[in-house]
Amino acid sequence: MKKIITLLLLPLLALTLNSCKKENKEGENNGKYTKLVKTITVEFSELDSQVDTSTISIYYDNQNRPIKINSVYSYDFSETDVIQYSKNAITLIRQRKESFIDTTITYQFLLDNNGYLISDNFGATGFASHENSYTYKNGYLKEKKEINKKGFDEYERYYEFSWKNGNMVQITTDDSKENATFTGIFEYDNRENILNSYIIFQGFTYSFLKVKGHTSKNNLVKVTGTNNYNNENNITTYDYEFDNDGYPTQIIQKSNQPEEHQKKYTITYY
Repeated sequence: MKKIITLLLLPLLALTLNSCKKENKEGENNGKYTKLVKTITVEFSELDSQVDTSTISIYYDNQNRPIKINSVYSYDFSETDVIQYSKNAITLIRQRKESFIDTTITYQFLLDNNGYLISDNFGATGFASHENSYTYKNGYLKEKKEINKKGFDEYERYYEFSWKNGNMVQITTDDSKENATFTGIFEYDNRENILNSYIIFQGFTYSFLKVKGHTSKNNLVKVTGTNNYNNENNITTYDYEFDNDGYPTQIIQKSNQPEEHQKKYTITYY
């Protein structure tokens, strides 16, 4: 239950990153050149003042699609994601190294004929299966169904998404395993979300996959999470620094929960 904000934010990672290092179509972004994200460095501040660091490096093909993502952590852990594209599917092969254990997991992202993500198994492990399915309305993500299986244990989680003025303003989650309902309220600034991506949340690879679907038009600055069994509000805030072109170069994430430590995201571009 302490991870309410994480549970609410995970569905956002299915949304697309549309940045490309070429001139946009006429009328988009005022004809400016857009940028490709090169690295994201994440610093985690612990209660004992120790700072853990992870660095995510992204590589692209000649169509500006991510084809390789390396994630290296300050502790003995790393991941390499190799991404392959076909007409109606994206395949992600993840190689994970932790201590002396190497594992490989393959994820499938299935797309409809219009390029919208309709299902995937992202989140599955060698011990448990994880299936997601998605529905849209006028290009906006409206519902997600999540089925989790581990041995004889199976449970479902449902997400409903609400949009207003081009921004996702609410997610409601029904969790059959916890017999609980979570609600997340999202607040934004007035600046253009120039990357069209929720890159600041967990599961960076997911957010970089190029699938269709609207993203919020402004930058997220606050999330308030509540549940149906107490009146506690879980509040997460985001502060940004931008370069001269309006691209975020640093994001500070803070939480009012003592176990959720401050995180700093530093972003570089090609």
